[in-house]
Amino acid sequence: AFAEPQSEVPDWPVSRGDLQSTGIARCELPGEITQLWEAPFQSTGFLAAAAIVEVEPGKRLALLADMNGVLHAIDLTTGTGLWTFAGELGFNAGAAWHNGRIYVGDLDGIFYCLDGNGKELWRYTAGGQIDACAAFYEDQVLFTSQDSRLYCLDAATGEERWKLETGDQLRCSPTVIEGQVFLAGCDGILHIVDLKTAKETGQVEIRSPTGSTPAAEGDRIFFGTEQGGLLAVDWRKKEIVWQFDADGAIPAIRGNPAVTGNRVIVAAPNRMVYCLDGKTGEKIWEQTMKSGSETSPVVAGNRVFVTATDGRMYGMELETGAIFWEHEFGGGFAASPAVAFEKMVVGTKRGTVFCLGSGPASGTKQDQ
Repeated sequence: AFAEPQSEVPDWPVSRGDLQSTGIARCELPGEITQLWEAPFQSTGFLAAAAIVEVEPGKRLALLADMNGVLHAIDLTTGTGLWTFAGELGFNAGAAWHNGRIYVGDLDGIFYCLDGNGKELWRYTAGGQIDACAAFYEDQVLFTSQDSRLYCLDAATGEERWKLETGDQLRCSPTVIEGQVFLAGCDGILHIVDLKTAKETGQVEIRSPTGSTPAAEGDRIFFGTEQGGLLAVDWRKKEIVWQFDADGAIPAIRGNPAVTGNRVIVAAPNRMVYCLDGKTGEKIWEQTMKSGSETSPVVAGNRVFVTATDGRMYGMELETGAIFWEHEFGGGFAASPAVAFEKMVVGTKRGTVFCLGSGPASGTKQDQ
């Protein structure tokens, strides 16, 4: 197995749940889905997925970075705001949690490291805005920037280890597999970088720009593009093995796929969710929503959850695609859900954070 070591805690430490960006939760959402709490924040919104972490035994936080440059730490059980950290500019990127520290980059290209209580430990300034969540390898933290570079810093001190320049903007999170990092770029190339040598070891022409983060399963990685739909690449052979655009209906896919076993699930702007065979690209099922989506599905057990641009969230059966749950939250979604500790957290473009799960609702918190 190629998987990097994972915490035994069923948390959600990075935007897509793990370093392979699979979108797979390490827990289920049991029983009927109910809203446990909501926390509204004034004059802002959320574009990135939450991180859900246990900062100390029994103390669990949802970490959400907003469009105004404020990182919010919310008690996962009650929805109470515990602390905030104000950066220089807004956040497109989600926060990442690793070894007791929080990492997040902003629109000014500033990359911050905080402790579990929101105290700044160090910062590093890149050459362009940071759009995506960080990743980790050994004692290093990795992130991309619109200045076309992949940065590798010492995770403890923020000291620059190295940086590598590609041909155009990078808006994806780094996907880490077996000591390699995969970057899908706006230059129409999938870049493969060896993390030991800091050298690029391969490229795959993908014939279209993209900001999508690759999701990995086995020897394959999957990601959307602006003009070519969803691609599957054999990363060992460095070649495209299939392409899916629903016969031209979905040239652009901006969300990231979820990958579990041999199933690849992707939400599209044409109001459709597709489940594909990871080996062949053949369609297993499709499901229609009331609006399109540019967010990324999340799989929890045998269920798939998808947010849409009109503020609805859908729950679908992984096996068949049948909708078993639908709810309209209002405000629209640009962020994908995060699932951990048998709870799901998601923020809207209007600035409200919702927590879902099973059990009695805690109600609505006052404006934060």
